[in-house]
Formats: sequence, C-alpha cells, structure tokens
Amino acid sequence: MSNHKSILILLALIYCSVFYAQNETGLLFKSTYINKDQRTSLHLTSNSKFVFNSYFSLEFYIRLQERGDKFGYICRIINGENSNFDILLNNSFGEDPNLNLVVGKTNLFKLPLTNSHFRLKTWNRIKLTLDKNNKTLIFRVNDTISTLKYTYPSNRDLDVCFGMNQSPPFITSDVASIILKNVAVSFKPDEIKYLWKLNKHGQNIVYDDNHSKEAKVLNPIWLIDSHILWGNHKQLNFPSKVFTVFDEDKTLYLISTNKIYKYNLLDGVITEYRFSPAIPINSLSNQFIFNTRKRQIEYYDFEFSKPVISHFNFSTKSWDVSIVHKNGPSYQHHNLFYSPIDSSVFQIFGYGFHLYRSDVKKLTAEGKLLSKSFLPVISPRYLSAVGVKDSLLYIYGGVGNQNGRQEFGTQLYNDLYCVNLRNLQVTKKWGREITDKNEIAARTLVLDSASRKGYALFFNPTRFSSYLILNEIDLQNPITHSLADTIPYYFQDTESEASLFYSKPLQKLFTVTIHKSENNFFHLNVYEISYPVFSANDVLQSVHNKYYWWYLGIIFLFLCLIAFLYLRLRNRKKTNNVTLQKNVLNDNDIKELLSQTSNETKMPGIHLLGGFQVIDKNNHDITGEFTPVMKQILSLIILYTCKDGKGISNVKLKDILWYDKSEESARNNRSVNISKIRLLLSSISNFEISNENSYWSIEFKDDAYCDYVQSLLLISDLQKNKNINSEQLISVLSIISSGELLPNIQEDWMDKFKSGYSNLVIDVLLSLKDHVNLIENPKLLIVIADTILVLDTLNEDAILLKCKALVKIGRVKIAKDVFDSFNKEYKLLMNEEFSKSFDNFIKQ
Repeated sequence: MSNHKSILILLALIYCSVFYAQNETGLLFKSTYINKDQRTSLHLTSNSKFVFNSYFSLEFYIRLQERGDKFGYICRIINGENSNFDILLNNSFGEDPNLNLVVGKTNLFKLPLTNSHFRLKTWNRIKLTLDKNNKTLIFRVNDTISTLKYTYPSNRDLDVCFGMNQSPPFITSDVASIILKNVAVSFKPDEIKYLWKLNKHGQNIVYDDNHSKEAKVLNPIWLIDSHILWGNHKQLNFPSKVFTVFDEDKTLYLISTNKIYKYNLLDGVITEYRFSPAIPINSLSNQFIFNTRKRQIEYYDFEFSKPVISHFNFSTKSWDVSIVHKNGPSYQHHNLFYSPIDSSVFQIFGYGFHLYRSDVKKLTAEGKLLSKSFLPVISPRYLSAVGVKDSLLYIYGGVGNQNGRQEFGTQLYNDLYCVNLRNLQVTKKWGREITDKNEIAARTLVLDSASRKGYALFFNPTRFSSYLILNEIDLQNPITHSLADTIPYYFQDTESEASLFYSKPLQKLFTVTIHKSENNFFHLNVYEISYPVFSANDVLQSVHNKYYWWYLGIIFLFLCLIAFLYLRLRNRKKTNNVTLQKNVLNDNDIKELLSQTSNETKMPGIHLLGGFQVIDKNNHDITGEFTPVMKQILSLIILYTCKDGKGISNVKLKDILWYDKSEESARNNRSVNISKIRLLLSSISNFEISNENSYWSIEFKDDAYCDYVQSLLLISDLQKNKNINSEQLISVLSIISSGELLPNIQEDWMDKFKSGYSNLVIDVLLSLKDHVNLIENPKLLIVIADTILVLDTLNEDAILLKCKALVKIGRVKIAKDVFDSFNKEYKLLMNEEFSKSFDNFIKQ
C-alpha cells in the first residue's frame, strides 16, 4: 500500500496536467518539473537488445502534457556502441518548439509543434523505420513522411530507451513531458513482433502483449492507476458541522453555519457566500438538497406540522425562509432525494431519540405532504444507501431492528430493495447474511447507466478508526465486488458523514468524508477516482514466463494426442479394425453405421453443427437456457480455442460483442454471462472454461463431447492415415452432415470460421474420391457427395461425384434429376445457365 500511496501523492501533484487525459491509458513521463532522480524511463531492451538483419521499425503514440518545458528526449535508440538515433523535443531560443530526429550529431528532421501536422491536444503517431536493404531511414509523424538515405554500420544491435537514459555514454536526464502508449516493434513490414500497450503493468516492469518481453520502468505514472487509486483532492477544516450537496455536474456545495462554499471540482476554485442570520447547523441533519432544474440549494424540514422549505439565493446571499430547529433532529442519517418522474421530494428512514424509522415522506410539487411506512416489508433503519434511476429507487442495507426501538438491539442489514416511485410498491431483490466484516454502505448508491450495477462506499460502523472501500453491487443477484484502494474514515455516528458522487462530464467518482476531531473541529476531505473504477487485478500484470506459450502449446498438443489416441482406440473397439478392403459395403452396412453415428451426435454435449444445441447428461435439451449472448460467448471460446489453443482475449470479446459499451460494462457483461455458462456446463460433462492472461479457453476432459471438435479430430485423422477405417469415415460423414457450422449466427466475425471449416471439410472429402478403396464403392461415394452438398449446395465437384456414382449403379434418371436440380439452383443464384449439358458433365 505504501507504493500506492506514493503514486497518489504524485497524481495529486500533476492533477492539472493529466486531467485532459483522465480516461486515457498510457505512461506519463515525469519531466523537467521533477528533480532528476525522479524522472521517468522506459527501457525496452533492459534484458536483451533488439537485433535486426535488414528491417526494423519502432512505432508509438505520444501526447504532450500541458505542463513542463517543450524540451527533452522522447526516445533514444543506441546502435552498437558509437551511434544513436534520437527523437526529441527541442525549444531553441528564438524558435518555435519542434520535434526533431537526430542521428549522431546531425539533425535530419524538424517539425514545428505549431505545424498543423502535429497535434497539440491529442495523440500523435510516430514511426521510425530502418531499412538496410534500401539504405534508407523513414521517419513518420502522423501523415508527414520523410525518407532519408542512410548507410548502416555492421553492428545492428539496438538498445531502445524512452525518457531518462542511464546507458553510458548516452546518459541523459532531459526527459520530454509526454504521455506514451502503444509501443510497437517490428522486424518485418506490417508484422508487429512486440507490443507494449502501456495499460496493465507490474511493479516497475511492463510486459509486451505478444511475447511477454519485459521492459523496465523507472518512476512511472500509469494513467490507468487513476482508476484504482483514490487521490485526495482537497482537505478543509470547519469550526462547526458542515453538510454537502452536489449539482450532478462538477460543483460541490459545502454548507456551514454562516457560509456556503461553492467548490469547483474541475479547477479546485472555492467561492464563499456568507449569509446572515446564521443557521443552527449542529441541530440539523442532512436536510439540504440541490434542485438541478432550478439550479439552487434547498432546505427541507418535515418534522413540523407544516413542512418548512427554504431556498438559497446566491445573488442576495440569503435564505428565503428562516431556518430554525431548536430540538435535535428525529431523522438523522436519513435519505433525501428528488423523484425524477414528478419533481417531488422524498425523505426516507432515519434515527432519532433512540428510534429507528421506516417512514416515507413525500412532498409533491404542489406542496402537499404525504406520509407512509415501508413496514412490514422493510424494517426500520438508518444509514442506508439509496440511488434513483428513472422511476425506480434502490435501497441497500442499513442499521436498525424489526420494531424500531433501540433498546431491543441493533442489526446490520445486507439486503437490497427496489421501490417503484409511482406507487411505492416494494420488491425485495435479495438479502444475505452479514459477514464478519460488519460492513454497511454510506448513504449514496451510484447507479450505472443500465441500472444493472450500483456503487457504494462500505465501512464498519462498529469501529471509530475505519476505512471506506468502494464496492460494486449487482442489482439482481447478491454479489458484491471490491474495487480500488481504501479511504481513511473515522466514524462517530451522527458526527460523521460519507457521500459518493458521480460527475459525468469529469468521468470521475468523488467521495466526501466528514468527521469531528478531538478539538471539536470538523475535518472534510474530498477524494477522486477516474470512472470506470477497476480493482488491482484489472490493472496489474502477473509475472510472465517467457516460455509460457511454449508450455501451453506442448500441453495443447499433448491433450490433442490423448484425445486422438482415445478416439482411435474407441473406434477400433467398435469396428474391430474393419477397413475398406476391395469388398464393397452394402446399403444395410452404410445405413446401420450412419444410424449408429447419428445417435452419437445426440449424446450429451455441445453441438455447433446444424445449429447451437446443448444436451445435458440426463439427455435433456437445455439449449433454451442459453441467451443469444451466452451462445455467442461459448461459441467464440470453443472456436478460438480450436483455432490456436490460446482462446479468445477480453479485448477481442469486447470488440465483437460489446463494442459500443464501456470497459466496465463489457467486463460486467462478460463476468455475469461466463458465470452462467459455467453453471450450465456443469450439468453436461467435463468441460472447463479457464482464463489465463486475459484469454478465455475451454478444456474438454474425459468424455466431454463437442461435435465441432470431434469432426476436426476425425478430419485430421483422415488426412494422416492412408488405411481408411470404415466407421471412422462414416462417423465423419454423419457428424458433418448435421449441417453448417452455427448457421443461425450471422455475424461478420463468424464468416471466417464458417468458410475455414467448410473449405477444410470439402477439400479432405474430395481428396478421398479417388482413393483405391472407395472407387469400387459408389454408394459410399454418394454419401460423401451428399455430405459435401450440406455445406455447399452448388459444389460442382460434389454434384459430379454424385452423378457419376449414380450412373455407375444404374440410376441414370436419378442422376439426371440431381443435375437438373443443380442447374436450376445455379441459374437462380448465378443468374446464368450452367455451361455444360448432363452428358458432357458426367464425361469429365
């Protein structure tokens, strides 16, 4: 945690310079505004240098920081021991700042930063290409390309470092004020060898995404860390109690006994509004609210026979109705909010005079006060978290008991309710036991745009010295997930307050904590974190093994070998090693084998051929339990696992299924759906979906069955074995004849798998037509042709094979009908006549 806290301090120091890039990822370089010992370095070749033969390119994206001098090294490439390529910012006296490429001591390229080809406020693509064969050096900045003649030395070992360089004799501490991302190294044109996205990272180490090459980082500031670390935005002290309201934009209002402070969260500017007379702040509870429609602060008091409403006028610096409250409040730590459907004001729950409340008070836009109780559905309580979205109110947890009297003890609640604000109908979403952490949530529940997740600050109310942790709450299932690091919190019941706010324009969550100190001062702290918020596991790279993919490949090949041997053994047991000799299988033999294999395709497992279908171990069809998205996720995992054994990455899943959603939303969708898939697969057989380094793959254990995987294994066996086993061939034909690969999924990403599978199958089956053991078995050739036509109805080779086989067994009329049917479909789809007659066709 100490390392995290040091980063927090640095983030606070550079807040203004990185705000514009708040939701970007990348590495921010500490530059001339920091002492030399703390400046940033990214050394790509810290373990081993790059060696190129004839081609090398280094490509990356930079963005200028708003602070810092426009001078310093971006990147230095050291070739051997005595030559170098430098990409740097230069700010010579009397000149505009410019971007330079310096080779040795010669400045080969200069682009003023004021040039329209360079972007001051966004990302710039920079690429340096070394082409030995053509004796050229190509330098690209966005759309500006410069090709220069260059003779390369015999030594082509490259040492590449961004920012501060500690490799003698090329040491430099002059670091450019940049943000860097997507560093790519290539040794062939258009083929990236190494890619450092500079997103996830380790402790002073970052690995490339392709081959896990390690790069060393000194003094980094990772922009993504602003999504896992709370930064202390402001600390203020007040001589009396203070309350906060948020305008749902970027302004926080602090209300004290005789002042309102308008705190701009964007620039940190605080404006004071002193008013008179003072208000009895210590006798009040959180009774202030911001009216977003009227853009004003309002005070509500529902404890009198007639509700008191007062509005603050920023022009006159006064309240339009005097705020008087002599007795202690009866509704402390209650929840106050506006209804978005009719602009009415709601107050629910609360605690006062040793009583917990279940009251609901509603003040309509016409000024009518309505009262109701949530009993018996929701027990009396206070310290609940509430959030409103459209016409629905979500209520999470609280402290209280069933009859509302404190002398009967206190209970912590871990439950979630949904209230329809139109009719106040209550639905309990879920509830679960309080854990030994004794956690409850602070009063604000921030809901995501889809109303599927809520975010609340959790703490232990049984301790004074505690902390707040942000939890993600599933609004449908009793699942919570901790995010980010912690915030110090001192809980003194009614003398403390914690609130969570979301600023959409700033894309940040803000937390405000207030507590009373021993000297009777109230300390207020404002913390911030970039949204969406991640957990440490979402950001930190695990330690990579450079032989990882070799190990994975060996394991995959070993599993394939086991599966292959198992299938061979099973096939041999069933057929007693019957091969297709010159004796011809009769009709009954073929029908029997097809029937047996057809029954096998309905065995428990996952079926992708002819349509998505899942059958559990009790032979029940559970396909209906899979939503369309779940079908696509499972299909993608299987297809990509079969493709290269690696599986499909989180990034690829998002690009395919949730391209229009935020990272957080995509992650939530992925997590929920894969959990459901795993649960359903547990009822089938030994399938295991696993995640390694953000890649999802599926493992088929023991008797786990998937027709697509089975067909690939059998096809592979056909390709390798000259001595064709009869049942093996019939098994392949029966499985393939089930239909196309996932015909109901008509998506762009699916096309390459469909075409790849069809081409493989058709090529292998057509290669069998001239097999010496099949020429004399025309009926089996007809089955092969029909199987091909399932995948490609206009396959000319398959039609020819079928027609010739039919003629050979004396069924010329049927052959003619097959040809005529093909001719009609050909004309319909191709809008032209087939070029050959039947007689000419079968003579081929």
